[in-house]
Amino acid sequence: MIFLKAILLVLPALSCLITASALPVHPNKLAVRSTGTYYHAIEVIEMSTNQIGHHPGKPKNKPGDFSNQWGYYMFPSKVDAIFWVNQFKTPKHESGRGQFAVVELEWSLPTGVAFYEFSSPNDQWEAFVTANYDTDATLGRPRLAGKDYSAIQGPMSFKVDTSDGGGYKQETSQVTGKPLTQLAIVALDGLEGVTVKNVEIYNAADWQDGPKPKGVALAPKSAAT
Repeated sequence: MIFLKAILLVLPALSCLITASALPVHPNKLAVRSTGTYYHAIEVIEMSTNQIGHHPGKPKNKPGDFSNQWGYYMFPSKVDAIFWVNQFKTPKHESGRGQFAVVELEWSLPTGVAFYEFSSPNDQWEAFVTANYDTDATLGRPRLAGKDYSAIQGPMSFKVDTSDGGGYKQETSQVTGKPLTQLAIVALDGLEGVTVKNVEIYNAADWQDGPKPKGVALAPKSAAT
């Protein structure tokens, strides 16, 4: 009888333990333990701050989706990085062709570095993107849910024309047709979790306002010097 009572007393405690262990882990907690390969699009002149085996350097100040100051934005897809840099960052030459580079990176969130992830282009995401484009950099970075974050992941935006209601929506890849996402490092401690694995220089076709690319060719080795 005493043994039975002891079992009955222990069962509620065991039940609590089982229930607690079955609770889902918050996505942000999972992200802290994650690693991954990402791609960053640059002009060739930016290679000096993207050296293999080192953390990338801080980019120039320029408002973006997740910071009104500076951000090191990375694509999970290499082909999207190639297309984006050729569209928006390829210097033009007299021949009508230019060159650009794509940086391959290894990402792992450092201990203690604040990370936030938008799982969808919801109202909070749109409000945060809007604040980053509308807030003067001298006033500091807009806070997200009342906090400052060093690494932020979520949808890439495009600005909707005022005739269509204005605001921001999620951008779609012109290569794959899928919604575009990005990982942005917006503070120096976040850059410590990013390591440059490789840098490739490409010859660029003139895709601006043109058809989808069918591929690009690696530049000759001599072009990297």
